[in-house]
Amino acid sequence: MTRPGNPDPDTVLYVDDEGPNRLIVEALLAGRVPLVSVASAEEALAWLDAHPAAVLVTDHRMPGMSGVELCEVVRERHPLVVRILVTAFSDHDTVVAAVNRGGVDAYLPKPWEPAKFVEAIERAVVRARRQREAAELRAIVRESEQEVQRSLVRGMVMPGVEWAVSKLRDVRRRLVAAAHDPETVEEIAGFIGVVADGLEREVQVGGAPPRRPAEPVSLADVCAVLEPMLLADLCGVARLEVDCPAEVEVLADRVALAAIVMNLVQNAGVVIRTGQGRRGVVRVAAEARGLRVWLRVVDTAPPPPPSLVARIFEPHVGGIGPGVAREIAERAGWPLSFEPGEAGNAFVLELPRAPARSEAAQARDSSAAHRS
Repeated sequence: MTRPGNPDPDTVLYVDDEGPNRLIVEALLAGRVPLVSVASAEEALAWLDAHPAAVLVTDHRMPGMSGVELCEVVRERHPLVVRILVTAFSDHDTVVAAVNRGGVDAYLPKPWEPAKFVEAIERAVVRARRQREAAELRAIVRESEQEVQRSLVRGMVMPGVEWAVSKLRDVRRRLVAAAHDPETVEEIAGFIGVVADGLEREVQVGGAPPRRPAEPVSLADVCAVLEPMLLADLCGVARLEVDCPAEVEVLADRVALAAIVMNLVQNAGVVIRTGQGRRGVVRVAAEARGLRVWLRVVDTAPPPPPSLVARIFEPHVGGIGPGVAREIAERAGWPLSFEPGEAGNAFVLELPRAPARSEAAQARDSSAAHRS
């Protein structure tokens, strides 16, 4: 077994029972990607259970567990690992089993061309990295979303708490003023005062969660990471269109921005599903003018009645998504508005544009995006 010096999440795990094949692959990928090569499926599973990896490349015909069977197990235990099957037996049944059972992402027939082999591996590493980032961001966004929803609920409850505090203090004053049994009334009044003080402290300390620092964020990158989740939310309901130029960057909290986009797109899917009998379209588009950027999330659902437009951010009117999105936006200081129309209903988020970066940095990012 060969392995990199330190665990690396971009590691490629190559499995082949033939030693000469492992030596060829090790030489071919040396210096390109972190590589671990093992001689059996059992060794591969032991490695994956103890170390991070991005890509599994496995031969199909091996003693014991086959490549398809290995991919099937890895799919269950490590779903974020991209799986590639290599085999000289290109029969239809093997390919079908690899796709259906093992969730294989790519199939490389033997003998493979070195250049195409390297290209497939590097492309798989990039894909695995994006899947990993999407999963991490999904977890952060879900946690942030729950935090904001708690804040939103707290915001709806607070007026009632403040009313209760006011009434308790009013009752206390009345009891003291109308005392027939001063000792008993004063005891009740003291208890009510303690309750009121506790509620008042809850009102004072129960604020929104702290904001994260703003940083230059590419809207195109945020949408690319969110795309798998958004497509899953809109599956069978609407087509997702994204028009966010790569060069447009905003100064924002990346997680807050992602949470807003997720909530608005998910809400658009719900609105289309309930109010439109046919498949719709959800469009996420960015437009930069001067020092500001306008991000629009547009759906093709019928516009709401005019009487409800002004209340679209209330949870029982427009759904939980817009309310949560506005809560996040207000906390960050970003105006969020709603523009209904026959051609599409748009939630419009106004963001500060990030300072322009150097041409060298832009060229470097553009080149990296082109390679991926």
